[in-house]
Amino acid sequence: MKKSQIITAAALLIMTACGTNNATQKKIDITGEWNIVEVNGNAVPETPEAPTINFNEETHTFFGSTGVNELSGSYILKNDTLVFLEGAITEMAADSISMAFESDYLHTIGHVRTVSSGNGSLSLKDDNGSTIILLKK
Repeated sequence: MKKSQIITAAALLIMTACGTNNATQKKIDITGEWNIVEVNGNAVPETPEAPTINFNEETHTFFGSTGVNELSGSYILKNDTLVFLEGAITEMAADSISMAFESDYLHTIGHVRTVSSGNGSLSLKDDNGSTIILLKK
């Protein structure tokens, strides 16, 4: 089994385990461009480009900027369960603060398990339900 198939199978298992009744679960709309506001409770530092993420619900893909590099990939969203799958990123360099933020963001995005929305923001949460990435329109 290829690595991508294993990741996809694991993501589907997570989603099945976390799934709730579709009749009672409101669909969360993550479509469009979002500004990254906080990662692990820390405000986004000033970077060469504003860190963003853009979700395309039709293709289940995302793209955006870490503030330095461009990233893209795919995701699965079922009810409030959100799993990021394989992705790609460019390899540009910048100042140490921007690169440290990028490293933290890329590490943190792999720990996202659920999403909630309200007041024009999205909260990407970890296994414990703690907001680890905050996004705003």
